[in-house]
Amino acid sequence: MSDIGYFSMYARFETESKEDAAAFLGADNIIGDAFSIEQEYIDGKRTAWIVNPFGKRMGTIDEKTAEKVDLCNAKGWNTVALLALVAFTEKPEPGLYWGQVLIISYDPEYEVAFSTFIENVGKQLGEGIRPDVSLGRDSLKKVIETHGEWVPSGRVPFPNKNKGTAWVKTQRTGTERLVKQARKGNMGCTVVSWIFLLAVVALIVFGLHSCGAF
Repeated sequence: MSDIGYFSMYARFETESKEDAAAFLGADNIIGDAFSIEQEYIDGKRTAWIVNPFGKRMGTIDEKTAEKVDLCNAKGWNTVALLALVAFTEKPEPGLYWGQVLIISYDPEYEVAFSTFIENVGKQLGEGIRPDVSLGRDSLKKVIETHGEWVPSGRVPFPNKNKGTAWVKTQRTGTERLVKQARKGNMGCTVVSWIFLLAVVALIVFGLHSCGAF
C-alpha cells in the first residue's frame, strides 16, 4: 500500500459577533457535526469560513490554518471540519464566542473508509472524547483495512481555560442526540424527540398552573 494522503489538526475558530454566534446555542450546530471550509476573497484579502451542515457561516479560522487547508485542496484531497468545542470568553468586552474544529483532509481514493472513520470520530467528539487523529503510516493502514471502523485510543486535552472563559459546548446533550438521529431520517427517534419535547412543555405548563399562573 502506497503512502496514504492524510492531514489533521485541531484548529481554533472565532465568530464575528455574539449575535452571529447565537446559532451555536441551537441544535443546528452539534458537537461532532461535519462542517466545510469555504474560502472568500474580497479586495485581495482571504477569509476562511467554517460552514455548518445547513450552509450557514459560523466563524473563521486563521490564515496559517487556511494555508494548510489550501495545500490539501491543491492535492485534490477532501476536507471536513468536525465541530469539537464552543466557548465564550468575556473579556475584552463585549466578549467573544470561539471554539475548535477538528480538520481532517484525506485522499478521495479512500473515500469509503475515511467517511466511516470521520463519522466515528464525530460520534466520539459528541461523547466528549477528543481523539488524537494525528495518524502515522501504520494507523492509516488500520483505517483502510478496517474500512474506517478503527479509531485511535490516544486523546487530546481541551485547550487551556483561562479566567473569564466558559465552555459552552463540549459534547452532545440528550436532545441533540435525538436531533442527530432525526436528521438521518430515523422516524422512531423523531417521534421520541417530539414526545420528549411535548413532555417538557407539559411539565412547564403544569408547574405554572400549580403556581397559580393561570
